[in-house]
Amino acid sequence: KIPGHYEGQRENLRLLGENLFKTIPGSFDAEPKGLEIYGAHSSDEELHYIARDIAKKVVENDFRYKDFMVTSAQEEVYNPSAKQIFAQYQIPLFIDEKRTIINSPIIKTILAILSLLGEEFKTEDVMVFLKNGFSQISQNSIYTFENYMIRRKFRGRMFFEDKYFEPKGPLNEKQIHEMEIVMEVREYLLSIFKGPTEKAKAEHTAREYSEMIMEILDKINMFQEIQKFIDELRKNNLLDEANENNQIWNIVVNIWEQASAIFDQEKMDINRFKNLFEEAVKSHKLAVIPPSSDQVIFGDMDRSRSDSKKIVYLCGVNSGSVPASYKESSILTQEEKMIIGKNGMSLPSEKDQVLSNDMLTLYILINSANRGLTLSYSTEGGKSPAMILEQAMDIFPKLKIKTPGDIEEEDLISTPRATLPIMSKQLKGLIRGQETDPVWVQVLAHYLKNPDTREMAEVALS
Repeated sequence: KIPGHYEGQRENLRLLGENLFKTIPGSFDAEPKGLEIYGAHSSDEELHYIARDIAKKVVENDFRYKDFMVTSAQEEVYNPSAKQIFAQYQIPLFIDEKRTIINSPIIKTILAILSLLGEEFKTEDVMVFLKNGFSQISQNSIYTFENYMIRRKFRGRMFFEDKYFEPKGPLNEKQIHEMEIVMEVREYLLSIFKGPTEKAKAEHTAREYSEMIMEILDKINMFQEIQKFIDELRKNNLLDEANENNQIWNIVVNIWEQASAIFDQEKMDINRFKNLFEEAVKSHKLAVIPPSSDQVIFGDMDRSRSDSKKIVYLCGVNSGSVPASYKESSILTQEEKMIIGKNGMSLPSEKDQVLSNDMLTLYILINSANRGLTLSYSTEGGKSPAMILEQAMDIFPKLKIKTPGDIEEEDLISTPRATLPIMSKQLKGLIRGQETDPVWVQVLAHYLKNPDTREMAEVALS
């Protein structure tokens, strides 16, 4: 149940959602409590404004971080900066995005194994296999072995021939030690790959290749090493990465099971199986579960529309982004559409479908906010605000666009890490004779007096 003093905000959000997409929307003279539009100069400025607002609400209104959701209509613009900016305000942030798994150490190791089972036993594939953390060979030994292979210009099957590992002339003590390491690593690799590489010369089914890889992974204790790797990530507080790697192995097994079922008894060479596996991996993305319950969730519009939060921020509300620009990508040609039309069937407009889906997403987002909604945009690169912002102001005539110039100086003060760059800029302006709010001199005095912030303040002024 929403507390009584928030009923006005919820009612305004309901009216906005109901009227924003009507042909003839209503107009309400009420104060737009719970609604805000912010126009920034840049996307980073938008994120700073949102982070400051969240930090303030947590301190002054007894909200928790999990009560907030930040969504973006331009994921590629906002996601890269979000984590760094929110960290300045000491706000725990979980970026809810699907992440590719192709660069996972687990996947890289499996792809290296598949490459090594092919005819070309390339030095770079050997190094990828050894360096991904699952080979049980020390980093010093790997470094020594790599230098030897580069120095001797190893290529392909040379690795399996003893003559290329015979010393040229007498060796000193250091060289003898080096050769002992080289031979130890070579014997380790031969114990894993000599039999399978011979076997892989013939064609096999997807199931047979999967079993072959599983045998190799078992030899190198991959399953135990994966668990150690995940435990190490958790120990270093890399919780997102730990959760991701926890899911990757299940995806690998699922890919092999699907390939075995689809291709059944069909035989193929190792390179085709590798290509199938690689393409399947590229098509998989992880939806990571937040590792902490009290975090601000940051996600794109589609992935966030099922969540309900007290306060919702939608940034990047620019023309061409909300709704998204439509690009023709029809499977049917124009001629095929005409033939279908002549046979008495009508096709829905692809453009209308895209717009309809975007409007539905926006409607759900508006209704997911219980106590407040902020819509923001930036004018960076000549961008203009989306038409829906003008429509929102038609529904609530008292709703105005807030800009950086409307922000009180005191509201820019938050955590030292976020405040110091602003303070530095303001005080340098004061030195140049520009009019500056006296509050920044007070902030400087406070930071210089505090032992925890003195050094940071001195650096900011240098």
